[in-house]
Amino acid sequence: MTDTIEVKLARLEEKIDNLLRLSRANETAIKANEIEMRAEVKELAGKLSELEQSISKIWGGVAAIASLISVIMWLVNRMVLQ
Repeated sequence: MTDTIEVKLARLEEKIDNLLRLSRANETAIKANEIEMRAEVKELAGKLSELEQSISKIWGGVAAIASLISVIMWLVNRMVLQ
């Protein structure tokens, strides 16, 4: 049993329609993923900023301790030399 050209064309059109629907669904999913990823990047950028501020505070503390140690060493040297 052979299909007529009209039947073959109808099947082909149906397959094309299905592919178009899949393509549109994939496009929608890609856009949704892109939006989600942008939100995640924004959240991570905020966390990175917080981390940078924390590190900056730590280095400020380290510098203060180093200055304090320097002053203590200077005082000890003065006491030893007297």
